Amino acid sequence: MRVQNLTHQFELLQQEKVESMSDYFNQILAVVNQLKTNREKIEDKQVVKKVLRSLTAKFNYIVAAITKSKDLFQLSVDELMGSLQVHEQQLLEKTESTMELALQG
Repeated sequence: MRVQNLTHQFELLQQEKVESMSDYFNQILAVVNQLKTNREKIEDKQVVKKVLRSLTAKFNYIVAAITKSKDLFQLSVDELMGSLQVHEQQLLEKTESTMELALQG
């Protein structure tokens, strides 16, 4: 029963609009680790696909780019997390510079 609940929880996870990439990955990995503790086999490709389909809309174009440019069967969770965190940082920097320009104007 516990494995079913964890699997259901894993499937329902969605990134919240204000949730950082780091926080979202921590949430996903906590559930994945609990599943593995209960001897449930879960592969990186399952986690990668789950992450890519559950991100907020602001990541749509990076998801498309990753999907087209990388072999999702070979992409590790760590590689995906790194790519998405770099993208998130770039978005934050762009937003900050836009706000600075708006305040100066």
